[in-house]
Amino acid sequence: MMKKKIYGITISVIIFAVIVNALVTAAVIMRNNDLSVLADLAEFTEYIDSERLDDKNYMDAASSIIGVRLTYLVGKVIVVDSGNETGIMSGSDISQAEESGSGSLVEGYPTRIAYYSKRVGEGVLRISIQTLSYGECFMANLPLFLWILASVLVLGMVGAGFIVNYMVSTVKATVIAACTAKSIKSTGVKELDNIAYVLSEETLKSEKKYKQMLENKRLENIVLENMEHGIIIFKNFNEILLINQSAAALLDYEKNGLKKLEEDKELLSIIDKRETAFTYRAEKDRDYVYRFTESEDNMVLLIMDVTELKRAERSKNEFLGNITHEMNTPLTSIMGFAELIRSGLPAEKLDEAAGIIIKQSARLENLIKSILNLTAIENDELTPYPVNLSDLIKEAVMNFSAYAAEKKVSLNCDVEEDFVVLSRHERLLEVINNLITNAIRYNKPNGEVKIILHDGILRVVDMGIGIDEENLGRVFDRFYTVDKSHNGANGGFGLGLAVVKRICRRANWELSVQSVFGEGTEFTVNFGQ
Repeated sequence: MMKKKIYGITISVIIFAVIVNALVTAAVIMRNNDLSVLADLAEFTEYIDSERLDDKNYMDAASSIIGVRLTYLVGKVIVVDSGNETGIMSGSDISQAEESGSGSLVEGYPTRIAYYSKRVGEGVLRISIQTLSYGECFMANLPLFLWILASVLVLGMVGAGFIVNYMVSTVKATVIAACTAKSIKSTGVKELDNIAYVLSEETLKSEKKYKQMLENKRLENIVLENMEHGIIIFKNFNEILLINQSAAALLDYEKNGLKKLEEDKELLSIIDKRETAFTYRAEKDRDYVYRFTESEDNMVLLIMDVTELKRAERSKNEFLGNITHEMNTPLTSIMGFAELIRSGLPAEKLDEAAGIIIKQSARLENLIKSILNLTAIENDELTPYPVNLSDLIKEAVMNFSAYAAEKKVSLNCDVEEDFVVLSRHERLLEVINNLITNAIRYNKPNGEVKIILHDGILRVVDMGIGIDEENLGRVFDRFYTVDKSHNGANGGFGLGLAVVKRICRRANWELSVQSVFGEGTEFTVNFGQ
C-alpha cells in the first residue's frame, strides 16, 4: 500500500512538473520569437525609401516583396496602407514613435500581430506582420515535451523504487532497534530520526505517566492549600483522607484534630443522617457555612466564608428598614390629616391640613424618585460623551446662589477653564449638585463654601458642622443623615452622597472625604485626567 502511494505521488509530481515546465518553456519561446520578429521589422524599415512613403504603388510593392504590411500615418491619420485601410489608426507603438522616435507592440488573440513604428519626417512608418501564438509555440515543441516526460517518468520510477526499498529496510531496522533500546537519538537517516525517537520513547511511557501523576498530585495540593474555603474529606473522625490549610487553621487541626466537630451536636446529627445539608457557624468574627455531602464511602465537609454575604444581607435589611421608616413619617401625616378632614375639620383648618398633606405627599414622591434614580445609576449603560465640567460648575454655582443667600452662606468658585470629562451631563450635574447642596445645608450661618477645580480634581469645602470620626465612614451609606430623627428638617433623605458614590464608582473616579467635627468637611473627586 505504501509503495503504491509513493509511486502514485512520484508520477503525479513528475507529470505536474513537466507540464509546468512545458507551459513556461512555450511562453519563453514565444517571447524570444516576438523579440526576433520585432528586430527583423526594425531592420526592414531601413530598406524602405522614406521619400516614397506616400506612394501607394511603391508601398504595395515593398509590402509584397518583404511580406509585411506597411502603413504611413501623419498625426495617426492613415496616408497610405498596403492593407487598404483608411481613417485613424492608433497604438502604443505609434505613440512611442511620435515621442521617442520608435516603438513596438505585440498584441492580439488568438492571432498575434507584431508592430514596429518609426518616426519619419512629420509622419510615422508602421510595419506589421503576424507572429507565432502561444498555442503554436506549444504545439511546435510538443514532441520534445513528450519525450522529456517519458524519460523523466522512467527515471523517476526507477528512483522511487530504490527509495521505497531503502526506506522499508531502514524503517524495519529502526522499529527493531526501538523495541529493544531505551532511547534512540539517530538512525543514520535524518528524516527518520524523529520517528525512531518517538518509538523508542514508548519504553519510557510508564515512567513518564507516573511522574505526571505525581506532578498532578502536587498541583492539586497547591490548589487545595490556596483555596479560600476549607475542605475536609474523611471516612470518620479518626481517618482523615484530606484536609487543606484553610480548614486546618479554622479548626485548629494541628493541636486538637477534629475535636471541635466531634463536640458539635448539630453537625454530628447531620453527618449521622448522611444527607446533603448545611449549617451556619460564627468563628473568629467571621460567618461560615458548613456544608456536608457524601461521596461513595467518604464524607466531604466544605467550610465556606460567607461573612461578606451576611454583611450584604444585613445592609439590604437595613436599607429596607430605612425606606420603611422614611415612608412611614409622611404617610402617617397624610393619613392623620385625611382622617381629620373626614371627621369634620373646621373650615378655617382645612387649608392648613391640605397644605400639610400636599407637602408630605411631595416629600414621599421625592423619596420614591430618589430611590428609582439610585437604581437607575446602578443599571446605567448609556454611552458617555465629553462634557465641559468647568462650565457645568459655574452654571450650578449660579443656580445655587439664591439658596446659599437664604441660608446665609457665601459661595466662592475657583475653576480652571474648559476642563472636559468623559461622562454625561446629567450624571456630572448630580455629583456637583449633591456636593454643593450638602455643603450649604450643613453649613453655619455666615459660613462659606469653596468649589475648586484644578488639575482634574474637584474639591467642595465647607466650614459647617463637620462629621465626627465615628460616622465619617458612613457618609456615603444610603439614608445616612446628620439629622438622626429622619423628620426631614434639613430636606434630605441621606441618598445624595450615595448617588455620588455610585456615579463615581461606575466612572472609576476617586471619591474621598475629610472632616473635622465642628469645623467643616471637604469632599474630593479625582477624575484621573
